[in-house]
Formats: sequence, C-alpha cells, structure tokens
Amino acid sequence: MKVDLLKSIGAMAAGAVLFGAGAGQAAVYDFNLSGVVSAGSSGASGDMQFYTLDLLAGDDFSPFELQVGDVFNLTVTLDTFLDVPASDITFFGVDLLTSGQFGFPPDFGSISTGSVAPLDGGLGGNVYYSGCSNCAAGSAILSPGPAFSFSQLFVSITIDNLTPFDPGDTSPFELQGFVLRYQATTNPVTGAVPEPATWAMMIGGFGLAGAVLRRRRLAPA
Repeated sequence: MKVDLLKSIGAMAAGAVLFGAGAGQAAVYDFNLSGVVSAGSSGASGDMQFYTLDLLAGDDFSPFELQVGDVFNLTVTLDTFLDVPASDITFFGVDLLTSGQFGFPPDFGSISTGSVAPLDGGLGGNVYYSGCSNCAAGSAILSPGPAFSFSQLFVSITIDNLTPFDPGDTSPFELQGFVLRYQATTNPVTGAVPEPATWAMMIGGFGLAGAVLRRRRLAPA
C-alpha cells in the first residue's frame, strides 16, 4: 500500500508557562505547541528518507537561560495522525535555534541505533516520547556543556527512515504527538557504537535523535 509521504506542519505555540524557582533551585520551563498537518516536506539520501515538521514559539515566548538542574519540557500535539512510510529504523531529530544558532551543536560523534545518541557538548539530560499510538519508549542522552540562553525558540522535528529490509512490509508508522523532556546536567555520557557514514550525514545536523518507532499494521479497507 502506498502511503502519502509526510506532510509538513506550520505550527505555533499554544502557550508557554514558566515555573520559576528560588535561588539555588531548579527552574522548570513548559512549552505546549500544536501543529496542523498540511503540505508535504520530505527528502532522500542513499537509503535514507527524511520528513520534517516545523514548530515556532508564539509572541508570548519569554527568553530564558538553562542552568544545571533546570528542566525544559516540550509537548507537541498534531491535529491528526501523521503516517510515515514503513522503515526498519526511524529516528526523531530535534533542532533548537537560539538567535539563529543551534541550541545543540551539530557534532553527534558516534550514534547507536539503540535510541541513544551522545553529543559532544551542549545540554545534558533525557528526552521522552509519549502520545504516539505506536512509538516504542526511547531516549536521547546529551553530554554536559555550558548553559544556553534562548532568546527565541524554533523547533524542527525530523523523522529519518531506513528503507525496510523486507520490501513487502508496507505497514506505516503513525504519530500524533510526543513529549520531550530535557534536564541540564553535569554527568558525562559514554560514547555509543559508531554507525555508517550515512547516519552521520543524515542525522548529524539535528540536535538530538532517539525513539525507535514500532510499526502499526493498517487494517484492510
């Protein structure tokens, strides 16, 4: 069955709430973004297919700076399910832009298909995915680094696909939302097993990767 390629979203933040803490205590930053599934945005390189959704914080966004111990939560909800063609491995990648620069450096180092992607420098912490009808649990662990000042927030979520090992497998992935959680930390991260150069080429420009998706079979019409 031929499935429509990913439709890109133009999305605005539904709201942003900041919970400040006293001196010496961690602050928590919560952002809720909603997206409307619309025109398609996709590409290919070798055996990889990639699909991109863009979300932009609204006018009520307040600049902030993450310090060690601070938590940054991002909740994304789409207006309908997003069908991503069948693939053996699918990664989420996220770019955070601060004043036109990536919030996370583009250097991934080595990357593992076990849903863990260490970064050299940048924020430390975990990212969690939920609200996906057929997503396996996954996380991305980031190395420690300097605090980031966010004067604006642009989130580009990219889904990277490897072509299926079984050409007859056409069951797509379905996604309607997810939750990402970052916490700045000073704990170092051990490197993962290196992957082929195509992984670095396709995923290396994105701020983090993780969450291997499970397939969901389409019911016969």
